This record gives sequence, structure tokens and C-alpha cells, in this order.
Amino acid sequence: MGKCLGESAFTNPYSIAVDPTNSAHFFIGDAWSIRYCTATTVSLIAGSASSGFADGIGAAAKFDSITGLVVTRDGARLYAADCMYGFIRSVDLKTLAVTTIAGDGTFTTRDGIGRDSSLHAPRKIIFDRSLSSASPIPVQPESVMFISSSGAIRRLDLITKQLTTCPWKAGTGTGTGTSLSAAVMAVLRAFSIVMTPSGHLILISSSTRSVPLHLYDPHTGELELLCGCGSESSGHAQFADGPGQTARFDGAFDGVVFDSERCIFITDSNNKRLRHMTLPDHLFTVRH
Repeated sequence: MGKCLGESAFTNPYSIAVDPTNSAHFFIGDAWSIRYCTATTVSLIAGSASSGFADGIGAAAKFDSITGLVVTRDGARLYAADCMYGFIRSVDLKTLAVTTIAGDGTFTTRDGIGRDSSLHAPRKIIFDRSLSSASPIPVQPESVMFISSSGAIRRLDLITKQLTTCPWKAGTGTGTGTSLSAAVMAVLRAFSIVMTPSGHLILISSSTRSVPLHLYDPHTGELELLCGCGSESSGHAQFADGPGQTARFDGAFDGVVFDSERCIFITDSNNKRLRHMTLPDHLFTVRH
């Protein structure tokens, strides 16, 4: 039975995904369970009131810290990042069967296929829904996902279950390149990711107070500082509007969304502000 929204329906809601078959409904990653939220009720999809690891049907499955959710466009399947155990889990939304498709629970970073691979604290997961044809191998829609994890950006082929580590190198854009050490930190500290229509990833690095956003090409490894400075030096204000690297943020944030006008909105948590940035046109261009 579902609970009414006025009741204490959640334990620790952390991640959210819209139901593509009904945009007024949501899936919520709530600590150790996945819940389905309508305008009036919250119902259990899978998991329980205690942490653990187990595949199974509905409440028989166990999770520990669901930090990311994505749902296929047909509403048939949901994927979850199970952070504390280092797994990617798949949920059949018709049968509520939960299976583990990547990770071996060792909390390391190792490429491989399916359970013969490992992830270190997977955080956010997104489908490669870009318009890009830059990938050397053509992919089917929703057959590939990218994962932000501790120490690496990972690519998971959902058909073959091949998990690989994306490359990285210092950026080369004029005036926007970043040093090698900064490039390393941007990837290692990437907490959340969003994808532009061009196939680039925006990395939100949250391990420093002065949060930088980096633009990252997961195919080539090119990395450039998009905005913010990533420095906590006392010589830098922690809040400033301005172009690119002159902008300043304060505090870890997770909220970055696109609108229909090629802009992003950014939650700047410690400054208690919602920030806005217009992205370059090439990020909305199909690459051939």
C-alpha cells in the first residue's frame, strides 16, 4: 500500500527520475529503496527499510545508498547506482525484478564485463542520449550510460555489459584549457554529470568549496574549464557573476538542468542562489 504524501513517506530521499510515461510522477532513490511517487501517494518499487545487497523481486531486493537513477524512455526499465556497494542495478518495472549488471563489490576501479568489473562509489548515471556520432562505434539509443564515480568517469555498454574507464587529458581550448593537475582533480572529484546534445559531459566537481564546472569529451578525453575557478584561495571571492572563469561558486551542488534556450541553471548551495549560464552553440551541434 502507498503512503499519502503528508505522512513520513521517505527515509533519506537522494536521487530522482521522472517517469517518462507520466511526467507528473517520479521514481525516488530513498536510502535503501526505490519508491514511486504520484501526486498523492508513495509506493515501494524495490528494496527495504534496511541496507544490504541482494538481487530479487521487489521488497526482496536490497540496496545501500541509491545515488543515481535513470529510466528508459518506454518506462520499462530503471537503472540505479548503488553507491556503497559499488554496483549498477537494473530494475524491470513490470516484474520488479532487480539484477546487478556491473560491479563486484570490491570498491575499486577495474574494467571488465558485468560482475567481472568494479566501480568505486558510483554516484550519478546518465544515458548517452546525445545527437553525436563522434563515438567510433555506432550505438543504439539508451544502450550506453556514463557513470560518475570516485576516481573516474566510466562508460557502460548495456548490451554487452562492458564497463570501461573514459580517458582524460588537459584541455586545449584557447583561454579555457586547464592544467594537468586540475584536469586530474576534475575527473577524480566529479560528483554529478549532465550531457549536452553534442555528446559532451558537464562535470560538477564537488570536493572543493569553490565549485568548478568542466566540459569533458568522454570519447577523446579533452577537458576544459567551463566556469568557476576551482580555487579556495582567499584572494578569490566565493560569489561572483561573470563570464566563464571569472564566475565564482561556493559549495558542493548537484543541480544542473537545461532549458529549451540552450542555457543551464545551476544550484549554488552555500550562496543560496540559482545561477544561469548560456552555453556555446557548438554544444548543441551534431558532430560527424
